[in-house]
Amino acid sequence: MMRQICCITMFFMIVATAGTRSWGAWPPAGWVMDAAYSNAVVNASDYSQLPVAHDLTWIWDSSHNPNPFLEWSNDTDWVKVSVFTRASYTNSYHVGGLTTNSWGMIWVATTADFKGFFGDTNYYQPSVMTNVYRRVEQLFGLPNDYGCSNVVELFVHPEDLSRPAWDYQITNQSVAFGWPNPMPTVPPAGFASVSDYTTWFSNRLDTIYTFGSNSVGYPWTGLGYTYDWYYSTDDPRRVGPAEFIVGKNSVFYTAGIYELSDYVQSILVDDLIAQVQQSPLPKLGKKRILIRQINLMDRYLRMGKLHRANAVERAFASRLRNLVRHDKLDAATVAWMTACVEQLLRDCGRPA
Repeated sequence: MMRQICCITMFFMIVATAGTRSWGAWPPAGWVMDAAYSNAVVNASDYSQLPVAHDLTWIWDSSHNPNPFLEWSNDTDWVKVSVFTRASYTNSYHVGGLTTNSWGMIWVATTADFKGFFGDTNYYQPSVMTNVYRRVEQLFGLPNDYGCSNVVELFVHPEDLSRPAWDYQITNQSVAFGWPNPMPTVPPAGFASVSDYTTWFSNRLDTIYTFGSNSVGYPWTGLGYTYDWYYSTDDPRRVGPAEFIVGKNSVFYTAGIYELSDYVQSILVDDLIAQVQQSPLPKLGKKRILIRQINLMDRYLRMGKLHRANAVERAFASRLRNLVRHDKLDAATVAWMTACVEQLLRDCGRPA
């Protein structure tokens, strides 16, 4: 699996739009396309330039055994996925209740992939990131300044998920260019027939890369993963997380709605605490002190008391340095925890 829940728990997957609803005029007047995004769209339009991923996240196997690395309901009837969307669209989701997706397909990633992204230092480096919103736009192949700011976590039935790819089955870990042989006989959720799906897919290939005065192309791969345009067009890390679609008229349960910076803050705090708990510190009291400081920083940040959060950070950093000096913690672990704290204070802090 591409990004399991590693250093931090997490997703993504993912992104994106809420089906057929209009996003308003796009691009807006005065919008300037990032050159890296433009290059990604051109690169994605040429399948000979795209790598085939062999470790795509799968939902369940052919016998319907659930992927143990994903987040499931207790009865494993529902798997948790994430949507990265605009604040105005969160009104369609009702936390703690069931909703019928009447508006069209929803593009999602597994929550495990979304969260795991922030714990994978090959893809996300807190010490060099300056804008978490831009970084997630890049991760999911969305245009720069697209306006998405919220994460919605959903529990959906696996039967209502499919890959927006040549092979739409959610059991495989790789999708190649071209239709599978033999083709599946059961259509994906939201499509009346396999033919309806192949028609939709082909039409999307014909239009998705087109730039115009009232439209913008997208670096859609059709190979089961998002195009991460943070990386250059020849970098294998441009293979983003596995993407899925929730079919129209599916029923899902909304687990939570979060502002992205709050979501990332919770992930980083959880990871910091996990790092401390798993560290080789011999005395439990020392771990408790560090965890108390982490929770205190988290609370002050959420209250908007940045000066107090910074004061706790200085005490936390000093304690870490002392632990390294006395060979209680290794430098690499401390460097990662320090980078997470810097990320908290820079991207998650909000003025009072």
